[in-house]
Amino acid sequence: MIKLAISERCVNCGQSVTVFLERVVTSMMNAELTHFLGREPYVRVAEAVNHRNGSYTIHRRNAFCGEYILAFLALLALRLRKLRVILTRPTLWRALYWYRVMAAVEHKPVLKRPLTTVVDIGANRGQFALAVREFSKARVFSFEPLVSPADVFKRVFSGDSSVKLFVAAIGPNTEKRKMHISARDDSSSLLEIGQTQSALFPGTHEIGTVEVTVAPLDTYLSADDIIAPAMLKLDVQGFELQALEGCRNLLPSFHYIYCECSFIELYKGQKLAGDVIAYLQGYGFILRGIYNAAYDAEGNCIQADLLFGKAGV
Repeated sequence: MIKLAISERCVNCGQSVTVFLERVVTSMMNAELTHFLGREPYVRVAEAVNHRNGSYTIHRRNAFCGEYILAFLALLALRLRKLRVILTRPTLWRALYWYRVMAAVEHKPVLKRPLTTVVDIGANRGQFALAVREFSKARVFSFEPLVSPADVFKRVFSGDSSVKLFVAAIGPNTEKRKMHISARDDSSSLLEIGQTQSALFPGTHEIGTVEVTVAPLDTYLSADDIIAPAMLKLDVQGFELQALEGCRNLLPSFHYIYCECSFIELYKGQKLAGDVIAYLQGYGFILRGIYNAAYDAEGNCIQADLLFGKAGV
């Protein structure tokens, strides 16, 4: 198994975080590796982390899982960087401790701009919504079509009246549609999961399907609900262009659009980053920044989060 050894104290309460990390992070990382391998992990990793200066070391021994270990350790390093931020913020570490939801703090640079409303399409368990409420205090309207992560989302935000969840997907038509469920449910999609996705991101293969509700955004929200300045965020695993078409009538209400896009086909029939850029240019949105890019072994960009802003904003 994976063993985390931490000898630090929380900067807020002064208590040792060893027990917290033993119960939450250790089990979470073992689950991550199980997803990567499709079976129980046979690997032991010892770590030492200093969350005051952000340094960390990873010492590996008895790593029998070969080809997947480097990918896993890269994921682990990302999670440790996120933990460094989360452990200093009580709302975020409570969400991690009680609900196993790790806030998407990597989006902080995007959320530092003034925002009053955020529409969060592809909310999963509330990772992005947690970051919004922590860094911008904007009101959040979230959309998640899968019942299981939506139930976790509801528990995470049960005491926050500024967050509202709709259990639905956004698309151009009102319909029932098949959702392809990934072994990691945050990689599930309304498009069929491609072999490239499974190869580049082990543990994201399809394990089943379920029927979900899909409808245009203005089925749930009106222009009056979207108080400026507003951001539209999409993380919909290849369904970006169709989701944007489902938002078409309300696009003028947004100052910013923040969208995960792919540069290669990961989901069958998906539109790529160039298609999304061209589509949004037609509505007066210009590419302002590229964040959180992922690359393959040859240095080619696989996907990234693209920030668009209205011309003149």
